Amino acid sequence: MSVKRRSRSKGLNFKIHGVAACIVFTVMQTDLARAERPPEFGLDQFAKLNDAQPFPVLLIDPASGDITYANPAASEFYGYTREQLDSLAIQEINQLTPEEVANERKRAAEQNRKYFIFQHKLSDGSLRTVEVRSIPITVEGQQLLFSTINDISAQREANAGLWHYQERLERAVEQKRQELETHYTHQRTYLGVVAGLLFLLLVAVGIYARLLHLSRSTVREANRHLRLADQVFENASEGILVTDANARIIRANPAVSKISGYDMEEIIGSNPRIFSSGRQPPAFYKEMWESLSGTGSWSGELWNRTKTGKDYVQRAALAAIRDDDGKTTNYVAVFSDITALLNHQKELEHTAHYDALTQLPNRMLLLLRMNDAIELVRLEDAWGAVLFLDLDGFKTVNDHYGHTLGDELLIAASRRILRHFRTEDTLARLGGDEFVAVVVGLESPMQAEELARRILAEVAKPFELEGTRLTISTSIGVVTFNARTETSPDQLLRQSDAAMYQSKLQGKNRYTVFNPKTELAITTFNNKINALSEAIDNEELIFHFQPKVDVVRGQIHSAEALVRWNHPTDGLRLPGSFLEATEHPDLSRKLDGWTLATAFQTLERWQTAGHSVPLSVNIDPRNLASGWLHNELKVLIGRFETVDPSLLDVEVLESTDATRDRKVGDAILDCNRLGVTFSIDDFGTGYSTLTHLRNLPATHVKIDQSFVQNAINNLEDLAIVEAVLGLATTLNREVIAEGVETKDHQNLLISMGCSLLQGYSLARPLPETHFLSWQAQFVPDPDWARLMSLSKRHAKLLYFQVELRNWAMAIRSGQQPDTPLPCFSGTENLHKIYWPWLNKQGMSLFSDSPHYAVLLQHAGELRVATAPCLTECPQDSSRCRTEVLQLEELADICVSTIDDIILRRPEIVDLAPPQSVFLR
Repeated sequence: MSVKRRSRSKGLNFKIHGVAACIVFTVMQTDLARAERPPEFGLDQFAKLNDAQPFPVLLIDPASGDITYANPAASEFYGYTREQLDSLAIQEINQLTPEEVANERKRAAEQNRKYFIFQHKLSDGSLRTVEVRSIPITVEGQQLLFSTINDISAQREANAGLWHYQERLERAVEQKRQELETHYTHQRTYLGVVAGLLFLLLVAVGIYARLLHLSRSTVREANRHLRLADQVFENASEGILVTDANARIIRANPAVSKISGYDMEEIIGSNPRIFSSGRQPPAFYKEMWESLSGTGSWSGELWNRTKTGKDYVQRAALAAIRDDDGKTTNYVAVFSDITALLNHQKELEHTAHYDALTQLPNRMLLLLRMNDAIELVRLEDAWGAVLFLDLDGFKTVNDHYGHTLGDELLIAASRRILRHFRTEDTLARLGGDEFVAVVVGLESPMQAEELARRILAEVAKPFELEGTRLTISTSIGVVTFNARTETSPDQLLRQSDAAMYQSKLQGKNRYTVFNPKTELAITTFNNKINALSEAIDNEELIFHFQPKVDVVRGQIHSAEALVRWNHPTDGLRLPGSFLEATEHPDLSRKLDGWTLATAFQTLERWQTAGHSVPLSVNIDPRNLASGWLHNELKVLIGRFETVDPSLLDVEVLESTDATRDRKVGDAILDCNRLGVTFSIDDFGTGYSTLTHLRNLPATHVKIDQSFVQNAINNLEDLAIVEAVLGLATTLNREVIAEGVETKDHQNLLISMGCSLLQGYSLARPLPETHFLSWQAQFVPDPDWARLMSLSKRHAKLLYFQVELRNWAMAIRSGQQPDTPLPCFSGTENLHKIYWPWLNKQGMSLFSDSPHYAVLLQHAGELRVATAPCLTECPQDSSRCRTEVLQLEELADICVSTIDDIILRRPEIVDLAPPQSVFLR
């Protein structure tokens, strides 16, 4: 810590017969006001720093004067509770008029002092003179004044009393001089005692008075002021000591002993060198004594040491006391321990400029360093670079393992990255998992790219934290500049951020050098965010409703509310054209807020009209894990008291990382207690495990439409659908199949035991009036009941039908001359699996169906026709193509016949099979 000195004292000055004495009472001073912008704090952070401070601290709104924060010391000083202080304005405490306040500010500026002297009123009505020091800071985004209060009433009172005593003493000396001279002989002994007492007064308060002959009344008056001065001396919180001309301590107050740790017996008679820490060089003391000798005073800060060996910083004021001849008779020193205040100031400065977690520079200090870097590059005619880093996969780690391990990962990653920078470079943390580096003194832009590659390799190495092995990567944006680049810190940050975003879009774990097209991509994305936000504000979003049908009960199960943008110029826009913008978390929350509020309004409207149709909405899982959804639902349930919460179902995507957050399960349970149910959407595309599904207490599982749509002609997708149905049944979840596009999809899913369907074959998403009309006219399909009666033993027949569809589709796709024919596709399964099953188990299951004999006939013909394909394809590809294409009709006939069997159709349609060369 540097030592600060002032050439002259700014304390209390007294003169008696041309002799000057100086006592300075000091308080906290801060240099934070010199910062280019106010320091920024969170309220909790600020309170943590100041609640334990021993001096009063206030936060004041400069516009209104309202007190927004008071620490416990302020409450104790003013006599109000902290809540009472928070309800007051500073004008109710400061007793000076606005004009007097303005005059005091002017005086402070003229005297170059960093504090103001005001009269403050306490809760009991008493007034205190205080020194107020204020600096501007930002708390929770609000500009406020950080003010510290120092009570100087005792010093002021002593000052006024001493000046009053000085004046009266001088008058008494002048008036009584002649009178007392005539009685000098008789009163010599008594006056010697009085002179000794008044010398003690000199020692206590630094006043030297030449006393001649006093009367009894004058002695009594002197004694009264002596007691007053002595009380000030003894009770002052600052240390006060007096030495003789040889710097031997002849008096010290209790505060000296308290601050230094020395007993009074050890102090009296000693030289002040016993307090020395040895930190100041001889030149420091030489300058101090030269000031005392020349001007009669010195003030400043210096390091001293307690008896126990602890060093501390003290602010001191020294004054030389001289007699009428100008000879120094005594020295007076007033000092206070300001170590705690300086540490607090240092802590505030560090907090204002450094990240609390990683101890790296924060945004404020980063911008200052960037300004310096731009200037340095211009002076040295070199290259500089800014690298914007965003950790890939950090959010997954943070959500899955918790914030404690996430914080450890941030610290470890920052330390690794920091290894690759020099002391003249800067690595700062902007917040979250974002870091920015400023590099100077580069010979070429290629060095910045090489640095980016080294950082990519460093971060990609696994981290071992608390017994857990973690792997992440980073995306980096690089922008370079030189002496001829017209730029600014804000521009460099924006450009490097744009380049980093481009790295994300290209697959992460890479770096991108900035170019104007990169910035254009960011601008476009931001425009999408702003446009969707304005659309919500302008009420341009609407719902379309798609029903979910319960085929077992033959009724509407519920409806899904799907967001549409009724754009004023583009017309109706589907979610795919605008939902990308909801990657921004604030916009995601805003859209989800609109969705929930509109859903409750819709349910209220439907209930009033007699439509008790449950409604499902899609919500971002991030807003579920954070607890926001639960709080929003509580508000809406209270607002829409007539709406039954059980009519609302929330759908969350299973394919997102957020559903792996352990907090999601707890959040769903919290919402369940409010009456709201949940569905897992797009099940099968993400983390579909038994454990994962069990940990998500949702009532419904929606099979992703990609599996549903492909199940009718792809055995793998059919197996997935069957597996999801079995998994959901095991965990007592209901399954909804979405994307049911055709009647064939309906038949297959219902036959497999899926009772809840949603898709275009039932109804498209409809505007509200059209949906309500569709609901009123809804009639269940009679085939549904027949299909639901099938047992799981019929699954082999369904698999055979899917195999045939897949075969026919493959044949059709192979009609181009250069496309290979699927000679072996499904042939082996037909011969080894399905034909034996059809002649045994199938025969016993469907012997009562008039269509089963037809199926056996065509399947047999297909078996005979494809027998050569088991060994080899005909050499004549054109002949092969012609003959195999004829088999397509046989496959289609078998597919249709299986439908007749499953649906138990009574009619038999005579379909003659085509002739095939394979039968000759």
